[in-house]
Amino acid sequence: SELYHRDDDREDVVRKRVAVFEQETRPVLAHYRALGTPVVTIDGARAQAAVEADLANAVRSLGAS
Repeated sequence: SELYHRDDDREDVVRKRVAVFEQETRPVLAHYRALGTPVVTIDGARAQAAVEADLANAVRSLGAS
């Protein structure tokens, strides 16, 4: 079958998304880290079960139930 490309699959769109992350999201992370707020980083590009396990462990380690 023919390969279908979504409008947001283009390199320029991906570059824009990364730029927006760097400008808007990274400073928020830095702000909360500076306040001492626990920030957990989880690699979401792995198998679903591994990501779910990491999320559950992160929530447990933060004292939530």
